[in-house]
Amino acid sequence: MNNNQKAAAHIAAVPIQFAIHSRVDSALKQNNVGPVGRGVAQAILFGIGLWVHGTIEDS
Repeated sequence: MNNNQKAAAHIAAVPIQFAIHSRVDSALKQNNVGPVGRGVAQAILFGIGLWVHGTIEDS
């Protein structure tokens, strides 16, 4: 991937990540998961996001 394609992929990934984080948090709230559990889930999703962005950068 050239630099322009990488930049576009990074930019496209951000709203997808936001949507995933929001939906997961909403689902956890509806299932009465407390703030600690939701925070752990968000931290895991953040780690996955870092991995995705690293993969984009390495491609």
